[in-house]
Amino acid sequence: MKRSYFLKGTLLLFAMIYSLTWSMAQDKISVDYRNYTSQPHTALQEKNKDGEFQFAIVSDRTGGHRAGVFKKGIEKINLIQPEFIVSVGDLIEGYTTDEKEINDQWNEFDQFVNHADMPFFYVAGNHDYSNPEMGKVWNKRLGPDYYHFKYQDVLFLCLNSEDEYSKEGYGSISKKQFEYFDKALKQNKDAKWVFLFMHQPLWTQKKSGNWKKLVSSLKNFKHTAFAGHIHDYTSYVVDEANYITLGTTGGGSNMRGKAYGEVDHFTVIQFKDGKPIISNILLDGIQRHDFVTEESNEIFAKLEQRPPVYFTPQYKDENYQLEALELVLDNSQNYELKVDMKAYAHAEIFPSIVEIHEVVPANTKKSIAIPVNVTKHINYENLSPLAFETSLQFTDLKNVANQWNQMIKFSPQTLHQFSSNKNEIIVDGKMDEWESLPFKVSDPDQNTKMHYEFGVVDQGEFLYFGVNVIDPIIDFSGGKDLANAESIMIQFDYNDRSVSAFNSGDNAGLIRREWTVLAMPITGESGDVAYKIILPKDADGKYTLTEKGYQAEFRFPKKVIKKRQNGDWKDVRINVRVVDRAHGQSTPLCWQPNWNKGVLGTGIFLNKNYKGNGAINENDSPQKTLTRATYGCRDELGINVPCEPVKVEKILEGAVNFRIPGASSKENILLKENKVYRSDNLNELSASDIKKLEELGIKTIVDFRTEQEIDKKPSKKINTVSNTQVLPIGDPGNKFGGKLSPEDHAKMMEWFMSGQFKKVDSLLTGLNLDVMQLNIDSYEDFVTQGNEQFGAFLRIFADEKNLPMIFHCQGGTDRTGFASAILLRMLGFELESLTRDYLATNIYKYQQIQWLFEASPENLYPFYGAYMDQIMASMKKIDEIYGSFDNYLKKGLKLTEQEIQSIQQNLLQKPQN
Repeated sequence: MKRSYFLKGTLLLFAMIYSLTWSMAQDKISVDYRNYTSQPHTALQEKNKDGEFQFAIVSDRTGGHRAGVFKKGIEKINLIQPEFIVSVGDLIEGYTTDEKEINDQWNEFDQFVNHADMPFFYVAGNHDYSNPEMGKVWNKRLGPDYYHFKYQDVLFLCLNSEDEYSKEGYGSISKKQFEYFDKALKQNKDAKWVFLFMHQPLWTQKKSGNWKKLVSSLKNFKHTAFAGHIHDYTSYVVDEANYITLGTTGGGSNMRGKAYGEVDHFTVIQFKDGKPIISNILLDGIQRHDFVTEESNEIFAKLEQRPPVYFTPQYKDENYQLEALELVLDNSQNYELKVDMKAYAHAEIFPSIVEIHEVVPANTKKSIAIPVNVTKHINYENLSPLAFETSLQFTDLKNVANQWNQMIKFSPQTLHQFSSNKNEIIVDGKMDEWESLPFKVSDPDQNTKMHYEFGVVDQGEFLYFGVNVIDPIIDFSGGKDLANAESIMIQFDYNDRSVSAFNSGDNAGLIRREWTVLAMPITGESGDVAYKIILPKDADGKYTLTEKGYQAEFRFPKKVIKKRQNGDWKDVRINVRVVDRAHGQSTPLCWQPNWNKGVLGTGIFLNKNYKGNGAINENDSPQKTLTRATYGCRDELGINVPCEPVKVEKILEGAVNFRIPGASSKENILLKENKVYRSDNLNELSASDIKKLEELGIKTIVDFRTEQEIDKKPSKKINTVSNTQVLPIGDPGNKFGGKLSPEDHAKMMEWFMSGQFKKVDSLLTGLNLDVMQLNIDSYEDFVTQGNEQFGAFLRIFADEKNLPMIFHCQGGTDRTGFASAILLRMLGFELESLTRDYLATNIYKYQQIQWLFEASPENLYPFYGAYMDQIMASMKKIDEIYGSFDNYLKKGLKLTEQEIQSIQQNLLQKPQN
């Protein structure tokens, strides 16, 4: 109660301050309705002091809304008394084509905004405007789906990032919408400021229609942009302008606090002295506009994928005995991490260390072994998690939210098997063909009498999920609200468990399609899977009522899993959540703990047909849609790939591009076994990787990285290695043909290695540099400026005592790719074969490239992966300068005929003449 009185008092104090600031003079808000008769706002009633005003912004209410939060937000805004409120979309749950249901949802929302004391401006989100039917309802009720208005000589642009109904998870601006806003800007050149409101943060997306054209039209205007959609707050600076994604005002969120940007809030903008002052009012106080920055957001986004502190998952079998825990402290950031942990008492597990206080240096990973004792008759099947209350802080990350708390938990998990089912499964909501449902779920606390059983079957091209719910009372009063209605939700992560085990159910990952949800509200006699528009094409689901409750079936295409796991898929992660609604109350019942509860690796199902080597079956290679080009093809991402499928042999866990040069060739040229390997960096090798390399007897490492790169990611020690040759390519001032100053090159490399891709893009764009041309220039520099290094590299092969050898750079693409190409060409491989080997990098690193495409501006795409234009430019440069490859070897690289013959003899089963 004291907390609520304090908050109310704080808001009343704000109301008093602002009431002294603003007078009641009227100044009309001028809205362009684009010939619509309906209006995208509530009644206009302004109050201001000439030249000064304030307004509020509310963020996402839906996308898994939490009841009551948005209403409270409106009540608190009323205490502040701004001129008006603007939204950034996702006001209703939507994703339906039922006109009555759409209108019912809008009627419900209107009840909330009718309590606002000031005008409310609507902006469309993907939940509000996801299909043409929802668009028609919007236009009928609210008029224009994009529009602008002007107030106090300030221009407000309300965009519709959904006007092309994108089905790929991206927003867009249509040509018609761009032309409308471009005209509005030209007609209002005198605007003191321009505010933009949109749902999806188009500045972060690689596909955004005409957004970049609109940004160009804004170049002469002072402006600020606001968006939602992601459900976590981030303040970006784009060309000296503030671009802000907001948190939530009731939308789905794990609510991990300010450091993650996961907060309920509304934003207040005070326009004074010709510029905006931005503040955020949270439940726990007032925050600056940059309490989460682009840099800190990127840091915590990475922590969502893998936490910096965790217990290594352990999987039990019939002989399992818990003897020790492995606590991993993995600080991959450029800031020191302070960790304080304290164990809660447990009835059956007694750790030898109950308090941990560590300071983990930047870019450091360490493990702590914690021996444990357990009770004599411990029951591993029903074991509650051991929990450590944990406080974490990046001590030298300044001026942003840098401290957070979380519960770190451990309990041993089971690796589950898919059920067998001889009968063909038909997804119709009737489960007569299911032979067994082995997983039984009931509430031990008896909060609900509902219980259910389910099975998961791997059959043909799909995974099938069948759920039989026994429920004495079916209550339809919850409608289609998945949080409160009778409903089934299956969380499904199609990454293998090295990734999925760490999934905390974060909304951003769901938006990025890193995992998905199969959901179904129970609203009548039968029904279909919800949100089908955002599921893979062949995914489906149906339910039917039964005498004892209801049954539901889902299917999910395995081709999506294969593509995600680069072919031969290993395992997937699943959780099932059924909500029971009875007498107006809702009770969720989960098979496993919610993924945000801190227990790693729950619900893993194994693929019994997994070959164990990561091999891609030729028919399942990720290059599906190919455009043929000289010596290569392009896939749907625009990446060069070999035209024929490539079999990927995943040898090491921590180096995805580790392989034998030329292994993908179809020529009858064979290298001697265990002589040479090419790789990406050796910084993330696991203990088992190091053991494999030592068993191979690796003697020599050739590292093409610069000193800066090596200091950042030093290679792991391999005890059998006696000869390490550092042959740096890419010294500052030399990279990209001298087009970057040493200072700019150093900054660019630092930003690349810390994932600050937008800063790289801004730097290169500001210098008017073309990335593809920079890369081509760099490959030509390998020929004109790298002779000493590449000559020394090849000369190492002339002495068999140096073998086996690994050569590598950072990503195993460019420097290593060129080195492999000249090695293979010297050994007699044809140009088509060496380019096939070069392009195979894009198959080995396919998942990384996909992720980088998602995380980076489109201008940087040529940095990722191998491109035919690049390797061919270097081969052409060899011919231009030396006339032949043989002259390049002898005159450029200074190799003698004897050295060339020795290299061929040491590497080839049949030496070439």
